[in-house]
Amino acid sequence: MELHELMRKLHKLELVQQLAHRRGAQEHGLYFGQMPVLDFIAANPGCTQVQVADHLRVSPASIALSTKRLHKRSGCRKPALQAALYL
Repeated sequence: MELHELMRKLHKLELVQQLAHRRGAQEHGLYFGQMPVLDFIAANPGCTQVQVADHLRVSPASIALSTKRLHKRSGCRKPALQAALYL
């Protein structure tokens, strides 16, 4: 198999994986970009918004908005969210 063909197939596989992640997020009422935020918080309990932002290479304001949306969407009480992420 030529390198070009292998790269094309790997790219196609990556696109299929992204589509599956998007569908999974939508099924749970989440935005696609919230999945990495939740993954990081789950792996790093007690992390700060700045730590999440640094890891994902986005602004702290972006993480603040994302966690606000997660809180609103989930209906969880604020102390429950604070237990996972220092606000």
